[in-house]
Amino acid sequence: MTTINEVEHKIDSHVDKCELRYQAIQVELRMCNARLKRMEQIGIAVAGGAVTTAIAIIMLLIQIITKGA
Repeated sequence: MTTINEVEHKIDSHVDKCELRYQAIQVELRMCNARLKRMEQIGIAVAGGAVTTAIAIIMLLIQIITKGA
């Protein structure tokens, strides 16, 4: 039969293991957040470049059309 001390030891051991697991999960989440932030920054930069390029093409087409008219 298990004693109260054994049960308390098992619970304390379990709590310690859970704390280590929780810390590992937190580290992984921080790493994922950093990756997502980098991907977001790249996406914003690419979108900005695409919009700038589209505006430049439209301006060029307008110049060509107005010179031809």
